[in-house]
Amino acid sequence: MTDDKLPVRVLVIEDDDSLAALLTRVLQRDGCLITHSRDGKSGLEAFEREQPHVVLSDGLLPKMTGFEVCKAIREQAGDKVGIIMMSGAFRAVSLRSKEAQEARADAFLSKPFVLGDLRKRVLDLARRSIDLRRAAAGEEPVVHNERTRTGPIVLPLESGQIDGPHAVALTLLALARGGATGLLRLEWEGSRLELALLRGVLVGARDNLREHQLGERLLRRGRITHEQLKQVNERVAAGERVAEALITIGLCDACEALTLIEEQVRERLARALAWRHGTLRFVADEPGVHALAVETYDLQQEILGYALEERRAAEADGFLDARASDGVRRTRDFETGLAHYARLRATSTLPSLLLSSEPTVGEAAAAAPRDQRDLYALWLSGMIGLEGDPPGVDRPLPRPARSEETAGFLVDKVAAEKIAAALLRCRGRNHYDALGVARDAPMTEVAARLVALEREVGIEALGSAKLGSARAAALELWAVIDTMRAELLDREAREVYDVGLDPPAPRRPSPQVAPEQAFLDGQVQLGLGNPQGAKEAFERAVAVRPNDPDFNAWLAWAAILAGEDELFALDVLETAARAFPQAMRPVFFLGLAAKRRGDLVMAHAHLAEAVQRSPHDLEARAVLAGVAAGR
Repeated sequence: MTDDKLPVRVLVIEDDDSLAALLTRVLQRDGCLITHSRDGKSGLEAFEREQPHVVLSDGLLPKMTGFEVCKAIREQAGDKVGIIMMSGAFRAVSLRSKEAQEARADAFLSKPFVLGDLRKRVLDLARRSIDLRRAAAGEEPVVHNERTRTGPIVLPLESGQIDGPHAVALTLLALARGGATGLLRLEWEGSRLELALLRGVLVGARDNLREHQLGERLLRRGRITHEQLKQVNERVAAGERVAEALITIGLCDACEALTLIEEQVRERLARALAWRHGTLRFVADEPGVHALAVETYDLQQEILGYALEERRAAEADGFLDARASDGVRRTRDFETGLAHYARLRATSTLPSLLLSSEPTVGEAAAAAPRDQRDLYALWLSGMIGLEGDPPGVDRPLPRPARSEETAGFLVDKVAAEKIAAALLRCRGRNHYDALGVARDAPMTEVAARLVALEREVGIEALGSAKLGSARAAALELWAVIDTMRAELLDREAREVYDVGLDPPAPRRPSPQVAPEQAFLDGQVQLGLGNPQGAKEAFERAVAVRPNDPDFNAWLAWAAILAGEDELFALDVLETAARAFPQAMRPVFFLGLAAKRRGDLVMAHAHLAEAVQRSPHDLEARAVLAGVAAGR
């Protein structure tokens, strides 16, 4: 069964009325029912009367201590109640005390604590309490709705293992149908990648591969110079974001920066969908999602385009053979997905066939021989389901907000640029940083800055028919401004927001400044025709970051160009290619090395793999085309 409306009952035992009021406001926003008691004795009586799922108790209370209350509650209810103890007296020694251990609390929080941590613990313990109580009553466990911020996600995989070409796509669709908010983390040996979902909508991604960093992409495309990239890295080391550094230096405008970042996300999604090994794990991390949020991507459209690529032909044939006897059923997303499919396959007969009947996979393939492989794409993108599929959430995929305008409209570039620049400032930041005011700024200053921001982007921009792709950004920006106004211009709401902020981390010199600079020096030396100097620079970078696949690949290539131990350099490249199976640079240099030796067959094989790992890298594609042409 699915039940996302079970009331969570929380008992707060706290003699500090202001703290109790704050906790009440915070937890009520998550739909919790709060009971407050000011001393230990009345708290124990309230527990017996209300039977809450979670108890929040101070350690030092009148009439009965928090330890005594906690122990008495645990003896009555066992693990069917979650208990969190709070106190400014809880330091390392106290946590190890005999009294604290005997109290058997689930968690101890020292004041002051981060409200986000408290909320997560309360909701997690409430779910445990609800499930244990239902199990004791012989009832089915609750399948918690994934629209909550911290809900557990059941992945359609065993032990989170990626064991084939379908795993990542099917997991993403399951998370999207569940309305999940969090990060899907993929790992395989040295490669890591995260995909961010906000209420079931894909909004961003990142990986640990240097070759996909924004500044270096522009460098390889000839858009910026080594000296300009050095300036960008210096600003990033000082705390500025890459996109903002590019804008500040004048290397691109805000709209171009957003476009480049959105392009990166699509490439990373394609890389994720191609993973066939390793593990994946979903983490409910809303702040992490907002830090990665770039744009709303139509997941079904992205997966459909990926699955229709010619390189998926072998997977499609395997699918047809393995599932030929399975009956086809239309999902709730079939008709909405037809618009995507029709743009890519305007002459296909599959839509009319599947709209009029529910054949088996084999029957549909026989009836539409020209488009039979497309059945695989329809299934992988969630447009159709099969009889043999495991059960999942029967809910349509979320439809991301998109501009309805076409490229034929004249775009108001000034308005679009203002919106894009403001959105880049606001994404992933707390409200104060986004507005450029101190956290202790008076309400009048915050209000004035909000008014200035509204004037800067202009409400009339939303009514304009000339924003093009910036319309979705404008809607997002105004939602952010509305949230700021609600949380900063109300005194109680601002108090809640302030307490929930993570304490600012002390600024430290970036440990990447030296290796990044050495890496840039190496590339400059190669550009000057000095491979020995480049090798020495890359060695300095590798000494600091020995596991960076890009650093090692460039070091090996410089050694080859310098005429040093080529066998050792090739071994370095092969090791990096195996350890980082998503990294393009090691196999690309293996291909260049084979080309230098005159082994065009091996060169073509390595370069083709490089293009497969990074399909949009223009340099790799150009070299591969040259080798294929015998150049």
